[in-house]
Amino acid sequence: MICDFGYLKTHIKEAEDNEYWNSLLKVADEFIKQYCRRNLEYGTYKEEGETAGVILVKETPIDDVISLKINGNEVDIGELKLNYRIHYNLGLIDTNFAGHYEIEYKGGLKEMPYSLKQACVLVVSYLHSRLKEGTISRESLGDYSVEFLSDKELLGRIDLLVWQYKRIV
Repeated sequence: MICDFGYLKTHIKEAEDNEYWNSLLKVADEFIKQYCRRNLEYGTYKEEGETAGVILVKETPIDDVISLKINGNEVDIGELKLNYRIHYNLGLIDTNFAGHYEIEYKGGLKEMPYSLKQACVLVVSYLHSRLKEGTISRESLGDYSVEFLSDKELLGRIDLLVWQYKRIV
């Protein structure tokens, strides 16, 4: 989970630890992961695909490559490490072999950055205001005025917070 309830509560004072707020938190978590096109969380992952010699994995940074097969043949991970052909921060493995690959590795973010947590809070706040206020975009009462984010503005603000974690390929 990108953001836990404790973090959410520090930013949205009215939030309560109940099914409503927790479901908004889960929706925000799924939304950001889909928007970034990756899981983000640290874990063990398996991927497969076709390569012309370079493999770019989804969950970066990577800690370790557990196994790698190209065209069904096991690749010597020790040799890749020895020859500096694993770029851990980028999640890039230079194999010099073309064909079908199967890789198992450990990667992802061990600790969620504040920008991702803030994006999660922003989505929860947006969803809550939409459910609470409906489709009202601006409301005024005397000198007091509130303007809600449009869908387009929300995506723009989220992108500012998470752009560096989006999977490009």
